[in-house]
Amino acid sequence: MLFHTSELILSCPRRSPWVLTLVATVSLVAAACGNGGDTGANDSTGTTSTTTTTTSGDETTTSTQAGGVVLAQSCTNAEDGYSIQFPEGWSTNEGEVVPTCRFFHPQPFEVPEATEVFGLAVTVKVDDVPFSRVAGEEGSLGERVLSREETTVAGQQAVRVEAQSTGDVLLPEGVHTYRYHVEVGNGTLTATTHDVGELDYEANKEVLDEMMETLELDAG
Repeated sequence: MLFHTSELILSCPRRSPWVLTLVATVSLVAAACGNGGDTGANDSTGTTSTTTTTTSGDETTTSTQAGGVVLAQSCTNAEDGYSIQFPEGWSTNEGEVVPTCRFFHPQPFEVPEATEVFGLAVTVKVDDVPFSRVAGEEGSLGERVLSREETTVAGQQAVRVEAQSTGDVLLPEGVHTYRYHVEVGNGTLTATTHDVGELDYEANKEVLDEMMETLELDAG
């Protein structure tokens, strides 16, 4: 289910399950399409992934399985310069309203022409905000950082953060956010999931971890 920011502010009680997904100055990363054959590799999060490439006639299909998540689809956001794989059966936006490959969700959805979109499982976005500004230990305004880990994604410095809203800004108190910030040139790619509404927060955290393993960035 999708909501508009104005609807949330007018109708949400303090702990309403229909919480605004605050797509902070966020950005995400690009996806890998496999390397031909079956390979296993340990990533910086300590999980193991297997990439399989199958060729049938003129078609080649690549899928990545890691931590029980099968990433059987991939998409590219040429405007922001990244590619990423996402789970089998999930949907992504096709670029009519915002650039393609920004939103990912287990069911089909439409992106409204609004200022913010929330209630979707995973959001990936690149912003012209320096990595140092969004990756600090203090986190974003209106949240309490629960954990913060420095890591590497697609060969770039990154941080993985889990935080909880203090209720001082738009998000009601207690809402959890799990995200990656990745340095991309002079900007930052942020990939985010929230415990909003009926979303399976713990499962989506795992999905996001595995998606980030497949990130590929356009060197240009």
